[in-house]
Amino acid sequence: MRNNHGEREPLLANSGEPPNGEIGQRGLSSRKLITIVLALGLVFLISSLDETMAAVSAFSIVSQFKAFDLYGWVGISYLVFLNASQPLYAKLSDIFGRKPIILFGVIFLMIGSAGSGWATSMPMFIAARCIAGLGAGGLGGMAFIVVADLVPLDDRPKYQSILATMGGAAFFSGPAIGGVLTEKLSWRWCYWINLPFCLITLVVVLIFLRLPRMEVNLSDGLNKVDFRGALALVLAISCFTIPMSLGGNGWDWNSPPVLSLLLLSIFSCCSFFYIERYHAIEPIVPLRLLKNRNLLAAWGTLFFYQITFVTLFFYLPIWVQVVEGKSPQMAGVQLSPLVGGLVCGGLLYAPLRAVILRLFPAHPPRITLLRLGTLMLITGLLFRSTVTRETPKFIDLSYLSVYGIGAGLTMQTSFVYAQGAVEHQDMAIANSLAVFFQNSGGPIGLAFMGAINRMDLKQRFNQIPSGIVSFDALSSILSDPSLIHKPGFLSDAAREIVIDQFADSISSTLMLTVGFGAAVLVTGLCMRDHEIEEKDPLAEESVES
Repeated sequence: MRNNHGEREPLLANSGEPPNGEIGQRGLSSRKLITIVLALGLVFLISSLDETMAAVSAFSIVSQFKAFDLYGWVGISYLVFLNASQPLYAKLSDIFGRKPIILFGVIFLMIGSAGSGWATSMPMFIAARCIAGLGAGGLGGMAFIVVADLVPLDDRPKYQSILATMGGAAFFSGPAIGGVLTEKLSWRWCYWINLPFCLITLVVVLIFLRLPRMEVNLSDGLNKVDFRGALALVLAISCFTIPMSLGGNGWDWNSPPVLSLLLLSIFSCCSFFYIERYHAIEPIVPLRLLKNRNLLAAWGTLFFYQITFVTLFFYLPIWVQVVEGKSPQMAGVQLSPLVGGLVCGGLLYAPLRAVILRLFPAHPPRITLLRLGTLMLITGLLFRSTVTRETPKFIDLSYLSVYGIGAGLTMQTSFVYAQGAVEHQDMAIANSLAVFFQNSGGPIGLAFMGAINRMDLKQRFNQIPSGIVSFDALSSILSDPSLIHKPGFLSDAAREIVIDQFADSISSTLMLTVGFGAAVLVTGLCMRDHEIEEKDPLAEESVES
């Protein structure tokens, strides 16, 4: 028996063990499913660790190669290939199967990490980061796709939360590990340390990720790939991601490179849709998806949600280190309610859905959970933006917990809609584009918020009399805020004034995220809670012994 995208049923070899509840619909025991998800979590972990440790080592890298003007490319080179490869990997996994794509991603991440560590020049390092990004593009999104292949629709959030936990662990530990390696050994170890993790992941995936082989030879499979559409799509995404990441931070928004790349992105995007509409035999992105209201709303919800998340994740450590004068390690610890709430929100999806079905049968459970999550997200953002230097820390952290739980419910419910709004044959590309739009919210949100925050901070600094803090000192602080707490750089009175301005500026920036939270609510209201189970083969297929 085959499902809609050509894989034999069941997706995993039947272990012969009795099914355990709903999860047994594919003949898969809970123990084996947890093993599979943990293997996928390891895949997710190494791709997230690579990204977070690279951020910590960036300054040391450009200093050694005397290439500070290329500082932004440490992250951009990775991010461009990560985002650009997402939709293409989804299509390739439909043709060749999920497991080969994951193995391909791990191998390329390993090659890119080794090349980054052994780089002898900045161009060589950037090229290696491009290879690593290409590999990572086949890991994170593919992990969610495999979970969607194996788990019934409304059980997916709790397993996807395991993946989110792995990503959260990378966000927590990555900067600390990267800082220690850079300081005690060398920045190169931030990349070499990936190699044993990649080898372990290869072994785990080969042994435990037991997916069936696709019955297609390499030549026939490659003939199905829309290479012209793939090239146009990669150009469109790359030429959009680069100026969105560097605009206002190295390049002026009205500079020729930014405008040229944006125009090329628009042209490539139009070319892509033309190719998909008139020439592609098997389109990478079927245009029928663009007519799916729930799918478009889910993509928009994830995009705007990610803007709020990355803004908090980026500016809260600045608050802790600059306003409170604490260490980077403490800044990471104080993010725990945010990331912990995000994970808890995903884990709460299934039990809350059961409660709604039992107590409020007239209310559609998914849309109810989405609205509840969005309201909690907005509430957390609104109250966190009112925090001052005098606010007790437990109140501050409680606001982050409210936001985190709401964000977890919102994110997981949006993925449920994205996966359930389409036929299973389109699930991989729908899910990959959901990951793509979520990832795109990061650089776009940080570019926008960074420009607003910097402009606001400059205006606030201009109001400080030069007799209290000199213009040169304020300019230096704008470039390196850690100077605020450098002994002897500012007087005690001047330091308090500058910190107050920093705190007010960050609060104003966080207040803007409330508007993006409202955008999450608006896009969420566009979703309709129809019977998406009818489009989920897991809900209706029986197991073949």
